[in-house]
Amino acid sequence: MNKNRFITILILAIVVGTISCSKFLERPPEGQMTEAEALKSESDIIAFANGVYTLLSDNVF
Repeated sequence: MNKNRFITILILAIVVGTISCSKFLERPPEGQMTEAEALKSESDIIAFANGVYTLLSDNVF
């Protein structure tokens, strides 16, 4: 009985482990900019620099 339960759990774990959620994992992160979108204009560079200065002044690092 115990051996059958172990085999069942093992098979279930293998099946669940092999099923992937590729669509979920391939989604781009929300609220983050890609490299192609970042720093396109002067205002983007100024906003980035202000964000860095804010982080440094808050002693985050």
